[in-house]
Amino acid sequence: MAIELCSCADGLGNTGLPSNDNSRIKIPVAMYRMQTYDSTGVKNRVAGNTTITQNYLDARLNDVDVSKRWFPIMDITSVTTTRSEDVTVTLSNGVKEFIKEGVRTFPFEIGGGSTIAKQLKQGRCTEFSFFLVDECNKLIGMDLGDTYLTPIRAAKGTFSVGYNFASDAPVRESIPITFDWHAKEKDELLAFLEATADLADARGLLDISSTVTSITTTGFTIKLTDKFGPVGDKGVLTGLLVGDFALHNITDNLSVTITSVTEGVAGTYVFVIPAQGTTEQLRLTPTKNGFDFSQVIENTISIPV
Repeated sequence: MAIELCSCADGLGNTGLPSNDNSRIKIPVAMYRMQTYDSTGVKNRVAGNTTITQNYLDARLNDVDVSKRWFPIMDITSVTTTRSEDVTVTLSNGVKEFIKEGVRTFPFEIGGGSTIAKQLKQGRCTEFSFFLVDECNKLIGMDLGDTYLTPIRAAKGTFSVGYNFASDAPVRESIPITFDWHAKEKDELLAFLEATADLADARGLLDISSTVTSITTTGFTIKLTDKFGPVGDKGVLTGLLVGDFALHNITDNLSVTITSVTEGVAGTYVFVIPAQGTTEQLRLTPTKNGFDFSQVIENTISIPV
């Protein structure tokens, strides 16, 4: 059993407080999860001189690089986080010697149904870190002494998502969530940045999928749907314009200029394009903040003979 190292040369710490102490952390009301490291192996974090504007926040929420994207969880309630008791060993003389700090567990609850519970479970085994947001709009992470606010690491494999039916108490349909903090995350290193953006009012990306029909050499029809709603009648994405789409001929490795896009039935778009060759493959890429179109992009369009 490894004993945590402590510096006995530090002595006692001063306990004075400034007359206007605004460093207190209030009740957590939201959370942003992200991968601990991006695809290049660099740790995700925020420079200490960053002004967290709405533009900055939108860029993190809509980052095309999933390894750098922030995934918000809003309106968290029933936060009852505690640390387990310190691990100690009792010596032969009866003295208890400190070994290491106990683990901090972070349970909370959000409103939501089975679909969002499924989305949250998707990253259960992913190593992630997180920023908290308190009721005073502070972005809370760790100050490791390197001029960055670093997100708090979660213990890998501890992220648990449940589901509660609504009842007649009345109690809303809800999702209980719990996970442990990484054992090396210290409470005394908690720090924050202030923001001009409303950190407690963010929306995560909505997954969009596609169904393609009526494919010819000069056009096709595509229906864009999300994951919410009755079986066979999911929600649709409306209001996109020709400028929201890019088309690429995979076979020829050439971009295709779209002639026109017309939305007839809500969420269903009719495309007219210059003539393409039979058996060729096309890739459609929609672009709009607030949505993840990766499934649409992966659903390539095959022109029939």
